[in-house]
Amino acid sequence: YLLVVMPFNLLGLRSSDILYNPNPLYHTAGGMLGVGFAILKGIPTVLRTKFSVSAYWTDCIKYNCTAAQYIGEMCRYLLNAPPKPEDNAHRLRVMFGNGMRPQIWSEFVKRFNIKRVSEFYGSSEGNANIGKLIRLFLVFKLYVYVVSMSFNAIVAIFIGGLESNFFCRCVTANLDGRTGAIGFVPLIVPRVFHPLAIIRVNNQTYEPIRGSNGLCIRAETNEPGMFIGLIKEGDALREFNGYLDKEESQKKIIKDVFVKGDKAFLTGDILVEDEYGYIYFKDRVGDTFRWKGENVATAEVEGVISNIAGKRDATVYGVQVPGMEGRAGMAAIVDPDSLLDFKALAEGLEKALPAYARPIFLRIVKELEITGTFKLKKMNLQKEGFDPSKIQDKMYFLSGNKEYVEITPELYQEIISGRRKF
Repeated sequence: YLLVVMPFNLLGLRSSDILYNPNPLYHTAGGMLGVGFAILKGIPTVLRTKFSVSAYWTDCIKYNCTAAQYIGEMCRYLLNAPPKPEDNAHRLRVMFGNGMRPQIWSEFVKRFNIKRVSEFYGSSEGNANIGKLIRLFLVFKLYVYVVSMSFNAIVAIFIGGLESNFFCRCVTANLDGRTGAIGFVPLIVPRVFHPLAIIRVNNQTYEPIRGSNGLCIRAETNEPGMFIGLIKEGDALREFNGYLDKEESQKKIIKDVFVKGDKAFLTGDILVEDEYGYIYFKDRVGDTFRWKGENVATAEVEGVISNIAGKRDATVYGVQVPGMEGRAGMAAIVDPDSLLDFKALAEGLEKALPAYARPIFLRIVKELEITGTFKLKKMNLQKEGFDPSKIQDKMYFLSGNKEYVEITPELYQEIISGRRKF
C-alpha cells in the first residue's frame, strides 16, 4: 500500500489524471505502480501489451493521457525516432520511471516538452530506494532553502527530510531536477538519521572497508561507494525479506555497519553523492571491470559512446586478454548500415574518457539483445570475447590508443601472444 501511495503523493498525481503504462506488468514499475495507482487511487490507466516507439505519443494523444511511465532504454528509443508533430501534441505533464541516461536527459525533456520528470532508483526486493523529482512549481521552496534559510524553512526541510527517509521507503526528491541525479538527500538532515548510506568498499573485491573499530566507513563527498539500506526488523519499509534462497539472502546482508549489531542490505550498486546532496548512479558491481589498475564504470562509457555515435545502442563489458591483468574494455555497437565513423568515435572517446576507460575492442552488430524490461544484455557478448575465428561480426582494435583498425586473424594472434602492446 505504502509503495503505491507514497510515489503517488511525491509525483503530485491527481484523481483526474490518466496514466499511460506500456511497461510489462511483471515488473514493479508496471504491475505495482502503474496498476496500483488505478486500484488504490482510481486513476484510469492505459495498458499496452508491448512497448512501441511509433505508438507511444499517438497513444498518449488518443487517450488524453496526462502522466506516463518508462523503464530501461525506452526514453533513448523514443529520442532516436525521427521528429514528428505528435512529439509535442500530447497533454503529458509528468513522466516517471527508471533508466533514463544522464546523456539524453536534457535533450529528451526539451524535444518532448516534458514539464516534470521523476527518475526513481530501487529494487523490488531491496529496502534502499531513492527518487529524483523535477517539480518546476516548487522552485520557490528551493529558493527559500538556498537564499533565505529562515528558521521556519529549516524546520520544514528538516521534518521533510525525516518524513521522506523514515516513511517513504528511503524515497527522496530532487526539487530542481539536476540532470543525471537519481536522488537528493537533504544535507541539513544529519546522516545519522538516514536509513540509507554510501559506504567505502574495496576497489577489487567490493567488500566493505572497515575502520579500526570494526565498523563500516561512509564514503566521502564525490567518492564512489556501495549503496546500502539499513535494516529495521518489523518495519515494512525498512526490513529485508530476502529471496527464496536463504543462502543468497545472507550474502546481501552485512552486520555491524555503523553500530555493533545493526544490519544493512547491500544493493550491489555503486553510487556517488556530490557536495550538494545529489546522488548519481555509477555502475553495478557485476558490470564494472578493472583495467590498468582502475575501475571502469560501464554505464558511463556506454552513455559517452551512444552520444558520439548518434544515439546508437551500445553496451560495454570487460574481456580477458592473455597475459594481461584485469579485463580490457570492449563495446558492442549497433550499426546495421555500416555508417559508423570510427575516426570521429576514437577522437570523441579520447576527449571524453581517460585512457583506461576507452574501449580497446569494438564489435559491430546488427542488434543487441535486451531484457523484458528494456535493459541491454551483455553476458553472452562477454563470454564470446574478440576471437575473429569464432565471431562473424566485424571487430576493431584501438591501435596505439589513436585509431580503430579491423581485427584480422593475424592481428588477433599478435594481441594474444603479447606482441601487440596496448
